[in-house]
Amino acid sequence: MIYWVDLATWFKSTNRRRASKIGNSAYFSYWYEYLPRSCTTKLVIMQSQKKAIVTAGGLIDINLATSLTTVKTMVSYCMFLRTMGAE
Repeated sequence: MIYWVDLATWFKSTNRRRASKIGNSAYFSYWYEYLPRSCTTKLVIMQSQKKAIVTAGGLIDINLATSLTTVKTMVSYCMFLRTMGAE
């Protein structure tokens, strides 16, 4: 069982590393010397490497970790209110 987890982790990290190399190779290539059609494709690949960040009012980044923390806090507060209302 642990072997399968290790294999899945290795596969994921290998694919992530390869995906990041695509952006680097597109950036460091001589894209301005290619034909216009392939130049456009390379520019799209380079632009897609930018991370899209969603912020809440410019104060905090909204990602999976902050979303789960928010949900956890809301559930805890609801349980607290439920406990206080039961007495």
